[in-house]
Amino acid sequence: MHRCHHYYGYDYSRGAVMFVPTSTEPRQRVFSRIEGGKAVLSDFGRMALNELFVTTGRVPEIKLSRYVFMPDHVHMMLWITPGLPDGLARLGRFVGGFKRAVRQRWKELGHPGSLWQEGYHDLICLDRDFMEGVARYIDYNPLKWELMHTREGLIPIREPLDTPLLPDGTYWKGIGRSDFLDGSRRICAVRISRSVGEAAFPAMLKRFRDALSNGFCIASTFLSPGERALYRMLAAENAEFIHAKGTAIPVVYRPTIHETPLFAAKRLLVIGRQTDEREIRRKDCLALNDALAKMAQGAGGAAVYVKEGGRFDFA
Repeated sequence: MHRCHHYYGYDYSRGAVMFVPTSTEPRQRVFSRIEGGKAVLSDFGRMALNELFVTTGRVPEIKLSRYVFMPDHVHMMLWITPGLPDGLARLGRFVGGFKRAVRQRWKELGHPGSLWQEGYHDLICLDRDFMEGVARYIDYNPLKWELMHTREGLIPIREPLDTPLLPDGTYWKGIGRSDFLDGSRRICAVRISRSVGEAAFPAMLKRFRDALSNGFCIASTFLSPGERALYRMLAAENAEFIHAKGTAIPVVYRPTIHETPLFAAKRLLVIGRQTDEREIRRKDCLALNDALAKMAQGAGGAAVYVKEGGRFDFA
């Protein structure tokens, strides 16, 4: 069965970049092991990789852009060549041919039963940001696996997160660098209005770079467009920072692909309140920003509210 996510109305004869994951059944870890954030192929994994390259030669209309063989699944980024009237069908032949060849190898080694889950998923990358996000996802997937399966060492969890910097009477959870709240760091709590347009971002981000150079650790909910731009800058510039989540952090925390390298580099603290809310509401966001402001002031730092036009207010 082909578990597809086709974008209906898209003309696939124009060509397309596709993200295609497929998994073993029942999640048998046969392709690799994860060491140091890298996938180290097993003997069978090397056989499977060779079959992927052979399949690429047999279906030249489908180009292999990126791949990773995880212990129990495979991620592929594939390019459907433009000008094909049956691009999706050829994608199916590519994936089906690869899986059949690997399954045959599996049987030749004397293993009973099936190897793969039935069918596969596909997802079209509709723009460059999506494409780059998929590429990062594939590149960082082994590291994410390692973080998820060895979290005691790499993404330590403190629950409850007991610190006088956060309001009493609320159950807080912290993941990552909880020592950011031990009183040794000056914290700059940041709230950026949605009214701040992109034209104001360069000057705004420069001021936050200055704050970083002065030793501040930035904390925010990173919800508004300006805050998300700040998150990207912090991630790209080797900064340490605090991300406050508005909804409950689940018991088994799965880092996002953006968080994965940050946790590995010990640059990130994620904090969240225990709540039943599945979606953050305005009143919750305001309360969270208020808690961050008090946290920053308690740590000898500052609270910054960037308003329309990029105007800074300090508290």
